Amino acid sequence: MRVAYQWIDKASNILNNKIALDAAGVQQTYQQLLTEMFQQKQKAGTLNTAIDNFIKTTQNYWSGLFHCYEIEGFPRTNNDL
Repeated sequence: MRVAYQWIDKASNILNNKIALDAAGVQQTYQQLLTEMFQQKQKAGTLNTAIDNFIKTTQNYWSGLFHCYEIEGFPRTNNDL
């Protein structure tokens, strides 16, 4: 189960992009994480259905997830609105 929390933390770190990858780099790194999560979701124990939901939701929003990394200074969320 601990691995599920590690994956979510890693996802957050990738999306925060403190290492300043370009949009393609963030997308590629995030895709690698999702692949790892899918292939090893049994390690998440009782949270494996949550991992399935996380992956499915991410796939649903995939086409719009990385635009904010293409434009410098573009906000990653609309929380400030």
